Amino acid sequence: MVERFKPFIRMDGLISVLQAPFCSPARSIHPSHPMPNSTVRIRKYPNRRLYDTTRSAFITGEELYTIVRNGRQIQVTDSASGTDITNIVLLNAIIDRDPDRILAIPASIFHAMANSGGESHRLAMDTSEVDRLRNDLTNTKLELERLRACCASKAG
Repeated sequence: MVERFKPFIRMDGLISVLQAPFCSPARSIHPSHPMPNSTVRIRKYPNRRLYDTTRSAFITGEELYTIVRNGRQIQVTDSASGTDITNIVLLNAIIDRDPDRILAIPASIFHAMANSGGESHRLAMDTSEVDRLRNDLTNTKLELERLRACCASKAG
């Protein structure tokens, strides 16, 4: 039997697929992963290779991104130092595979990170900044919905 997949846009804006004939959500790229809600642990080696300790196998950056897009949590550690580098790896994956998502992040966030001077690991924001960022996010979501509606009307 040939399996058919139908793409759809999820509520969170990500594109996923439905598996025919029953239109149930398609399995993860790694159906052998035990415990679907557990964190997938990845080691990153100096040669940029990624090792999935959950499956005891090397994976590509594309596979790592697919695991995350399928709703799994990951934790990436540097093999030499043991440092948690999850944020760096995820940001690089987004930049490489889906750069338009970076545009949804207000530039003020990047300015705040650059201006922090490394004194703090966390950015301190006052209430007005948080409210402004929430407003920016709401406006971005509304614009995304407007664009989807426009594209759907042109396609159909």
